[in-house]
Amino acid sequence: MHEAAPEFDPGKPTRKQKRPRRRVWLWAPAWLAGFLVLPGFLAGLIYKQRTRVEAEALTKASEAPTAIAPSWVPLGAEFRLEQSYFGESSGSATLLVRKPVESVADYYEAKLHASGFEVSRKLLERDHKISGAIINASHSAPGRFLLITLSQAGEATRIELSYSESR
Repeated sequence: MHEAAPEFDPGKPTRKQKRPRRRVWLWAPAWLAGFLVLPGFLAGLIYKQRTRVEAEALTKASEAPTAIAPSWVPLGAEFRLEQSYFGESSGSATLLVRKPVESVADYYEAKLHASGFEVSRKLLERDHKISGAIINASHSAPGRFLLITLSQAGEATRIELSYSESR
């Protein structure tokens, strides 16, 4: 009725002679990366979505109830108004548009040249990518001046207009 003790075999590991677990060294960095990288990635996605919703909630410049700028200042149909000040002879406005900076700079340069303005533009480059632009336009006959500053704001381009007209 007594059971015999198992024989000792030197080739067979016993409970005390278990092999070290090497998988722990593989899984530990993966778990740490998952707990550190994944929350940052998700926070970035949430921020991106929130800024997109906020930008789309702004009224379109073409549908604004009051004038944003004089008729000689070109405004695209898809430009969204963030803020504006419109005085009798000068003013400013901040707009957003979901286009790249270079595309918006080309738009303004073409529109202003077609209206008879003298235009100079400077593209600002960072890491071999255009991140901003400054456009200076003047029309000597009616004394109109326009300064446009373009900058990258997430997925959108922020347009800051400053204009003046001497009478």
